[in-house]
Amino acid sequence: MRSALVLLALALAAPAAAAQSMRSMSVSRQQHGETRLRAAIAFGAGEVSVQPAPEGTLYAANLTWDAARFVPRTRYDAAAAHLTVALEPVGGGGVRVASTRQLAQRAVIALSAAAELDLDATFGAADADLELGGLRLAELRIRTDATRATVRFSRPNPGACSRAEFRSGAAELQVVHLGDAGCRAVRVEGGVGTVTLDLRGAWPAEAELDVRVTLGSVRLRVPPDLGVRLTLERFAASFQPAGFTREGDGWVTEGYATAARKLDLRVAATVGGVQVERVE
Repeated sequence: MRSALVLLALALAAPAAAAQSMRSMSVSRQQHGETRLRAAIAFGAGEVSVQPAPEGTLYAANLTWDAARFVPRTRYDAAAAHLTVALEPVGGGGVRVASTRQLAQRAVIALSAAAELDLDATFGAADADLELGGLRLAELRIRTDATRATVRFSRPNPGACSRAEFRSGAAELQVVHLGDAGCRAVRVEGGVGTVTLDLRGAWPAEAELDVRVTLGSVRLRVPPDLGVRLTLERFAASFQPAGFTREGDGWVTEGYATAARKLDLRVAATVGGVQVERVE
């Protein structure tokens, strides 16, 4: 009977201890004529959301974390226009999801749509949802590990993006309206998971997309108004060329020669499949 009471007391105390270790904080800065912003985001575990900030706000971040396992790091260097928002394991060790309590961790980060943005984001064991539509992107780098990540460009980039890089490990990566990122050069590297690329949007007149996947699969969603020339390098990978015709050493979409926007698409898939879907 005494043992049962002790176990019951420990069970009742566990939620209270978990609640006591959770911490929250908010940081923000108003915009005072800044024309550019370099943002570095690193989030170890939990849920993270990135979105455009309200007008007049340079950045804002709301964090909730497990203080027993993680520590936040936020810093803004005004001289370099450099923002760091990170949630890192205590002691600097690797990310290890030891309990569902870590999944209660959350970050909501908003970035100015008025300043030219260089964004570098790294996610560990996290679920990431990024709405980057309307941001004035100049460069973009996103790295994911054991992550489900969705990156959306719901509005065109009002600036000029030179390049974007996406790297995913044992993860599921989905990019929606990639053309609205407005980047002239895009590189995507995938590991074990599935990479889904929705190619709709306002691509530059001529753009390049390089996709390399090791063990996972690639899903391409191609709109009818985009002229695509596809070069495929594959080993033990299947390919479904829906909407493509063979031309030389590659495939092209119907109307490629007269398309106002053209995309040079190179895909290398080792083991897995390359699926093409035509979308409106």
